[in-house]
Amino acid sequence: MTTIFQTIQSLGLLGNFTEDIKDLQEGKQTPCNLYIGFDPTSESLHVGSLVGIVTAIRLLLLFNSKVPHEQLNHSVIFLVGGATGLIGDPSGKSFERTMLDISTVNQNVISVTNQLKGITNNILESMPFSSSPIQCDLSMSLNQNVKFVNNATWLKDINLIDFLRDVGKHFRVNTMLTKDSVKSRIESESGISFAEFTYGLFQAYDFAHLAKTEGCNLQIGGSDQWGNIVSGVDLAKKMFDLKVHGMTFPLMTGKDGKKFGKTESGAIWLDKTKTTIFDFYQFWINLSDEEAKKLLPQLVIFSIYKNENAFIIKEMLDSAEKNPEKRILQEILAFWMTTIVHGSQAAQQLGPLVKTLFSKDLNVSTLDFEHLSKFVPFKKVTRESMGLPVYSILPFTGLVVSKTEGRNLLRSKSISINGREIGEKDILTKDMLINDKFILVRKGKKEICLIQVDEEGIGEE
Repeated sequence: MTTIFQTIQSLGLLGNFTEDIKDLQEGKQTPCNLYIGFDPTSESLHVGSLVGIVTAIRLLLLFNSKVPHEQLNHSVIFLVGGATGLIGDPSGKSFERTMLDISTVNQNVISVTNQLKGITNNILESMPFSSSPIQCDLSMSLNQNVKFVNNATWLKDINLIDFLRDVGKHFRVNTMLTKDSVKSRIESESGISFAEFTYGLFQAYDFAHLAKTEGCNLQIGGSDQWGNIVSGVDLAKKMFDLKVHGMTFPLMTGKDGKKFGKTESGAIWLDKTKTTIFDFYQFWINLSDEEAKKLLPQLVIFSIYKNENAFIIKEMLDSAEKNPEKRILQEILAFWMTTIVHGSQAAQQLGPLVKTLFSKDLNVSTLDFEHLSKFVPFKKVTRESMGLPVYSILPFTGLVVSKTEGRNLLRSKSISINGREIGEKDILTKDMLINDKFILVRKGKKEICLIQVDEEGIGEE
């Protein structure tokens, strides 16, 4: 019989793990209460966070699939670090983060928590439970098994002397110095501050605290969190004589091996005000075949029946390999990720819309521009822009950074308006307008911007 962690491993999701994690494999004896943490260093999570979120919910589903419906006692805790976010995790960073003030972090906690709640609900609501042995009302039941906590609740009032005596005494500096997150920074030119150096103590204490108060017995995290997770396993044992477990999953990386994160250029955010739903959808569509093949098993949950329909995943991978021109995996990822982040309605509407916009035979007369403006990058210019060279307004679209770049692209025939190629000397004319106010500008094959011409001035909608 295939175990839960064998299933996770087959999906490419199992990295490091504690030796005795097999005690949790069947999910029959002790409820698996797992947690994963996110620091609110921004008001939004990014695509790099999705593997962790999906893995947590996937484990929740797999563990609960092993028990009768009336005994769904395995749970997930999403921790948002209202306290640790004030310090900053040095893991994977070559320099110290800019420290945020308390009010900013508190607001970020609210935003990130709401994102996590929304994504969790979307995943559970979109699962094909009717095909599983568990009743179709599972999503409603399991929502009660998902908890959201803020570590400032228990860390903000801890006395420094008490913390050093009760927690700090269990850590050895020579051991801490061997951790990758610390070692790499010490060897860097900027070094590491004492504040960052102590981050691992706080994360370890989070695990021990949750083990004591919530019965939490499994922490999961990205591969860069292994050192902190192990510290938490050890601390729970030393402080409370509790046996807990840890596992990591591979970080979400691109074809260049660099992780997708909010500090990387071109970051893709989960907040639609920071990354439009259209750009979010397109991010997945534009993945390379190599990236899509790697990410599909990690991010897409088809079912919890028969080891998550692993055979369906293999079938899709095989089909994509035989028909690369169809970009099957990219479309599945785009639809599923948009569904869980922005809702099923947005995903269902965007699929056909994207195909229409990037078809070779674009017929702008068939487009609903009012509807289109809700999804695609959208800008406004004044009527005074009529009669100006096209290159002069291109910087306002965000498709180019300067008029010079715009002119160069126009010379190379890389800019089109309403599906028609535009040259360097072309000017904006009234006959270019659709419905007397819209212009659809496209740069190359992948980037677009919808422009509305009105009387309100140049700005962003």
